[in-house]
Amino acid sequence: MTFNPEPVLAQGSLEAVTWQRAHPAFMVTALLRNLRGFILPFVLVAIGNSGRESRTGTLIFLGISAVVLLLSGIGSVVQWWFHRYALTPDRLLVHSGIIFKQERAIPYQRIQTVDLEAAPLDRLLGVARMKIETAAGGGGESEVELKAVRRGAALALREQLLRAQQTVQGDVAPEPGATGQDDETPATRVMESSGELVRKLSLGELLLAGATSGTIGPAAAIIGVGIQFADDIVPQAWWNRVPWDQVTGASRNLSVIAGVVIVIAVFAWLVAIAGTVLTYYGFELRRDGEHLVVQYGLLDRRRTTIPIRRIQAIRIEEGLLRQPFGYATVRYESAGRAGAAEGGSGTLFPMMPRNAVRELLAIVAPEFAVDVDRPRFQRLPRRSLPRYIVADSISSLFMVILIMVGIRFWQDGLPWWGYLPLLWVPIVVVLGWLSFRDAGWKLDERVLMLRTRGAARSTLVTPRRRIQYRQMTANPLQHRAGLVTLQIAVASGDLGGHYSLPHMDVADGNALLLALNPRHGVGQAHS
Repeated sequence: MTFNPEPVLAQGSLEAVTWQRAHPAFMVTALLRNLRGFILPFVLVAIGNSGRESRTGTLIFLGISAVVLLLSGIGSVVQWWFHRYALTPDRLLVHSGIIFKQERAIPYQRIQTVDLEAAPLDRLLGVARMKIETAAGGGGESEVELKAVRRGAALALREQLLRAQQTVQGDVAPEPGATGQDDETPATRVMESSGELVRKLSLGELLLAGATSGTIGPAAAIIGVGIQFADDIVPQAWWNRVPWDQVTGASRNLSVIAGVVIVIAVFAWLVAIAGTVLTYYGFELRRDGEHLVVQYGLLDRRRTTIPIRRIQAIRIEEGLLRQPFGYATVRYESAGRAGAAEGGSGTLFPMMPRNAVRELLAIVAPEFAVDVDRPRFQRLPRRSLPRYIVADSISSLFMVILIMVGIRFWQDGLPWWGYLPLLWVPIVVVLGWLSFRDAGWKLDERVLMLRTRGAARSTLVTPRRRIQYRQMTANPLQHRAGLVTLQIAVASGDLGGHYSLPHMDVADGNALLLALNPRHGVGQAHS
């Protein structure tokens, strides 16, 4: 059982299977994964020991670090030795584990997608990770991952698995002599740019997507956490050089405070743009037969295959910063993506003009190609407006009061800036009014559309036949006002796929619920 860089399709009995191990680069990546949990404690201890003259403490620290490194290295070698796979005429076999051994046998007909991912270290070492999704659609055990497969072998193995799946299902005839060992033909046929290019994200669109991504808040929070730990990270000698008297005086100057806030906001904005560029650089959407291929990423290059027939719903999301410019993000809900990182959902295209969505869907998922730019939605009754404003406003006011009380005790009084949290209440009121104004629904012969709003406006498009669950609910206050909440669900991996439209008129809700019943027509929804 030596390392064989090329996939081999075994013939005959199970005893004749040629087992293959991952590339030796597996040991490097496994070592880093094993050490990942020790990085933060290592940094904190190293910072804590900096500036101290305790030789004993330093030696103990270095000794413990050496032992952890040695054990992690041994563990990565053992992991590589026990991680192996093989191809038989009808299934993929995967063995892994040291103490708790796992033996997986995946029939080719159950394979749904074979995705390739390559982190920066993987690309440097010339390897890739293969994620194989099956049709189990239940728990996370349906996903199989082959780590550190040489890039060329990964491409050849991917085509071999997909061709074996089609052959078993009777979609194509097997190629004579196709054993996976014939020169570089398989790798050539399965290039990263396989399939017909539908749309790609230009550099200008990528930068605009980062500038309007709405992730400035999380980026600012990360910066704030970094500032909190600055006292431990920055050497004490540097702090001693800071003219603290002048800093204290400037901290009471309104213009200085405003300047600092602007600088932090601009920096957070640049961090948000950089994060978007790293994530979605080189984004391409391609169609390869009945599959969509999405690939993106600057450092961690990802390639995802989406069977079109498994798409259950499309969501068009318009953020507050993108909606005025007519841009939207297109996402999908997919069935059976068990164990997937996003629970069955993903990004079909990160940002594009809203009026071009229908044209895109007509190419990649014709079943969902509807006009989402100017549809005539059924609106909610006027009496539901207070439901969208009052409850959130009261809870926001209560939270603001708690914050102001905390500031008052912290500062032994309430400074002028302690009243700033009150600005959040009118913002919540405006968002509530926008949520009411945008909310609505539309049902035709084949497709249901629901439009709701949180921070972003979201339009759900799902065929009636994809809806697996539907019900109307009403709490006592809704019942008194003659309002109900529509709840629907589509198949979407382990979690997700649940949507609701609150505060509908009870008559409209009952008519819509009746129309969504497969035994009834859509005409009753508009009566």
